[in-house]
Amino acid sequence: MKKMLGMIVLLLVVQMACFSLASADAAKKGGMTPAFASCLLGPRIGLELNEGTPIRTEEWINAFLFPIVPFEALDKNGMKGCLTSCLICPRAGLELKERKIRNVELAQLIPVVGIITRAMITLEAYEGKTMTEIEKAENLKK
Repeated sequence: MKKMLGMIVLLLVVQMACFSLASADAAKKGGMTPAFASCLLGPRIGLELNEGTPIRTEEWINAFLFPIVPFEALDKNGMKGCLTSCLICPRAGLELKERKIRNVELAQLIPVVGIITRAMITLEAYEGKTMTEIEKAENLKK
């Protein structure tokens, strides 16, 4: 019974976070909305939300129902894009021809380190950093 109650509370918290993401002002940089997006949907999504790029419908579906974005990445960037989309971030797989993968994103694949690196990316999104700024600073442009 306690497990069931805990799952219901967790589900409500996730739904409230998603509602705040959906109703957010895309022009505002930083704050809780991009941080939630980076944490729940993918590391690049919050960083690009700071640039004004909205969250795609496919990314919402990918996060909660059935993975659609990896199939898009497979079509666009081949198996490498599909695996990147599945393991790192849906947008990373779609942007594979334009941008390299960050070392911080790769570190997410290591179990304990992954939690720390996801928290670091979430903090970057909270502070208002954009993916374009990070691309220039880390030389990610292909």
